Amino acid sequence: MYSISFQEDSLLPRERLVKEGVEALSNQELLAILLRTGTRQANVFEIAQKVLNSLTSLTDLKK
Repeated sequence: MYSISFQEDSLLPRERLVKEGVEALSNQELLAILLRTGTRQANVFEIAQKVLNSLTSLTDLKK
């Protein structure tokens, strides 16, 4: 069974996106929004960071 950990609303990327706009979020947070969920082994932020670390530039996401 999965457990869900909640962060303060002010720290959640989707809520920050609505309140503060896209410019206020990091690439990691924006990618985490697109990915939506993590796995048992890694949360969505860890996965987003691994994806970003594997890219030479953000345009590589198109491939």
